[in-house]
Amino acid sequence: MLIADAEGAAVVPGAVRERWDCLHWVFETSGTTALARLRTGVRPQLVIINLQLPDQCGTELAERLKKGRPGLPLLVTSNVAGVLGERVARSLGVVAYLVKPLNAVVLDQVLRSVLRMSDSAAEHAVGSDTVGGE
Repeated sequence: MLIADAEGAAVVPGAVRERWDCLHWVFETSGTTALARLRTGVRPQLVIINLQLPDQCGTELAERLKKGRPGLPLLVTSNVAGVLGERVARSLGVVAYLVKPLNAVVLDQVLRSVLRMSDSAAEHAVGSDTVGGE
């Protein structure tokens, strides 16, 4: 699942989406719609979150996702490079902090690594099926 602004689909290069079509890419343009989709039973293998969303801060969404699905791998994207962004991402427990525009080779390596980790760590669905609830 990719949660980004209106240009979200462009965040992930087409070649990467094609190579990783097994992920069944789901694009949402806001945190609210992403949480609603997750409540319908969608079980993504990983979530890529843009830190700047139109309706909420990506860090808030990451915290809600971590609480609702603790083992779900989260990747964070941002237009901002630097130590501060990486620290914020680490504090949220995300598996990668990627600066846009995303490099297809780097993203491919990150996806491979994350999926290998999630396969060996058993299914990430352990825990609550409630995501983003109050």
